Amino acid sequence: MAMLIEDGIWKGYDKSDIIGGILTISQEVRGIDIAALHKSMFQHFGSGKRFRLQVEKQNAVYYSAGNCMVERGSGKVVFGTAYSEIPHDGSIKSIGIGALAWCDFGDRKVVVPGSVKNIEECAFYAAYNIQELYISSGVQNIFNFALSAKTKAICFSETVGQIGYCDLPDMVEIITVDKVNKSFYSENNCLIRKSDMAVLAMAGNTIKIPDGVKTIAPYACASGSIPTRLVIVPDSVEQIENDIMPNRLLTMMYGGKFSATNENKLAERGNFYFNGTGCDCVAIIKASKNSYAIRYAERHFIAHRYSESEI
Repeated sequence: MAMLIEDGIWKGYDKSDIIGGILTISQEVRGIDIAALHKSMFQHFGSGKRFRLQVEKQNAVYYSAGNCMVERGSGKVVFGTAYSEIPHDGSIKSIGIGALAWCDFGDRKVVVPGSVKNIEECAFYAAYNIQELYISSGVQNIFNFALSAKTKAICFSETVGQIGYCDLPDMVEIITVDKVNKSFYSENNCLIRKSDMAVLAMAGNTIKIPDGVKTIAPYACASGSIPTRLVIVPDSVEQIENDIMPNRLLTMMYGGKFSATNENKLAERGNFYFNGTGCDCVAIIKASKNSYAIRYAERHFIAHRYSESEI
């Protein structure tokens, strides 16, 4: 195929474009179609992005640094690979939509430097083999599904003031937030937004939501490989929000022609995933017999059990 460039927009690449383990991005590229690039990646490689990259020096719009493709002027990382290390020299201001999605980071720590203000939607979506995803002091805004990566730990700095939908894979074991953060805190490996006392994400096989939490937000308890994840819900919870995986996310990552089949369709009830027909659940709610959480579970056919004192 050779590198697919249409009217200056980079839309695809294949194995013939990688020479000596390096993908060279042409000086002709003036923009990128991230959905099309991911589609071509799966067509020719599968996930991982196990190659290095460089942008031709004559390119007027982009340059390469740390195996990242960076937009000149804005300092936005728009595309990266398994070998990407975000520069810490102050030049990087944001990580773009899907830029580091599906990268195999080789069992290493990934640090987002403090010069980055925004981590955009799906920036690390489905990236994997991450020991720890560390969000440095200076990062302010983290958008929907930006950190939906297979990592053992996620650490948020004190400057983070916005976090969108999380949808963390079930392999995440540790969630921490700097103690002086004014907007969020972590307890029992739960990420909690202070303004409305909402749990945005949970980690571990047995999750005890802290007392005082009022809401379980969409995508707080994600699907994954754990067959039964026990979520202990306090009586203070008075709302469990529903949401369906948005088509926008699927089309963004798989291309405009993506359509879910009946077998692949993602159905969700209160962040606890089902196969659409039965009790093939990811999480079991455990709560007081007369609590909101139990009433919610009964109404939505979610597996549940009562607290020990009521058994």
